[in-house]
Amino acid sequence: MISPTRIRAVAGACLLLGLPAVTQATMTLPFGDIFLNGTLDFHYAADGSARIDPVLYVDSNETFGPGALATVFAPPDTVTGATGLDYTYSVTGVGTDALEMTYAIGNQTGLTWTGLRFFVDVSGDPFDDLLEIPIIEVGSTDSSDPAGWGVDDFLGGDLFLTDILNAAKLDGENHCAGAACAAEGGLEWDLDALPSGKTWLISVRLSDDGSTLGNVALRMQLADGVGAALDGQLLSVSGRAVVVPLPGALLLMLAALPTLVARNRASRRA
Repeated sequence: MISPTRIRAVAGACLLLGLPAVTQATMTLPFGDIFLNGTLDFHYAADGSARIDPVLYVDSNETFGPGALATVFAPPDTVTGATGLDYTYSVTGVGTDALEMTYAIGNQTGLTWTGLRFFVDVSGDPFDDLLEIPIIEVGSTDSSDPAGWGVDDFLGGDLFLTDILNAAKLDGENHCAGAACAAEGGLEWDLDALPSGKTWLISVRLSDDGSTLGNVALRMQLADGVGAALDGQLLSVSGRAVVVPLPGALLLMLAALPTLVARNRASRRA
């Protein structure tokens, strides 16, 4: 079952939001990349535990016509057999304050695919006694920013099953209204058309140092069972999406290159 969410911000952002100052921590994958499809359990700050689930919605292609397919692929690694679209992903930043997921949807089918939507659902541990205080920040957005977002109380609604899987659309509402809840949050990117020979690249940052990608950020502060904020324990979820002419596998290699170079330098010093 999909779970609720958490978040954290830098001292400057915390001051703007009236939140406590942040202490540094690192993002880790306690179970590794066990799902092999971009779905990951991760830890953040001192007590934060959460999960990210990617979902791809595909409307149709130029042969089928508009709305002829209208299928949600969750997780999106199921997409290739049904559509011929490629799906690859990479993870960087494990052990740092910013974990980055890079998802690539590649089209080498010879057809234009239309009505694509990519979702990330971030949810925490529903079995613990901690809550989250969700805050949405939306600045001046452009085409690379999420087109939609949503926040739900896991115990009173279900953003993953209802909004993402059934409606394939986030409603842009914070159903926790800024109060502590068993929070679950999502971001949505929309793409009208993906021509053949192009790759849709979605980069998602999960951080506990307040750093973000783009102009939309979902921040959730960890709170105790009665809703009191836990000092410095927040998670930030953000991201950007672009369409590029490179194959997804090459893009993922380039995305991982800075991390590989850093590791090589560290091994040489050792």
